[in-house]
Amino acid sequence: MLNARIRHGRASGTKVFICDVSDSGAAIQCGDGDLPSGNIHLDFSIPDDPDRIHVTAELVWQDSSGSAGIRFVDMASSARKRLSDWLKQESSKVDRERLSLAKSIGR
Repeated sequence: MLNARIRHGRASGTKVFICDVSDSGAAIQCGDGDLPSGNIHLDFSIPDDPDRIHVTAELVWQDSSGSAGIRFVDMASSARKRLSDWLKQESSKVDRERLSLAKSIGR
C-alpha cells in the first residue's frame, strides 16, 4: 500500500491509501468515503524514489466504504517512466517469490 494525497480544486489535500496501482490508474481507499466527481490531483511516492509523482486523475467509481477507482489522465512523461519501471521491478519480485515458493513445495 502506498500513502498518497488527493486534492480537488483549491481544497486542501486529503490523505488516502493506494491499494493497487497500474500505469493507467489506481484503486484507493479514502477514510471519509466521499470523493468529489470529476478530476482530482493525486501525489504519491514510490519506494526508494525521493521525488513524488503528481497525477491528474478522473474518478471512475466509488462505494460507500471509501474505496474508489481512478484513471490517470495526465502525468509527466518522466513520472510515468518512473512508475512503469517500479511496477516492472515489483512484478519481477512477485515472480521470483512465486518461483521460490513453488520450488519449496516441490512443484
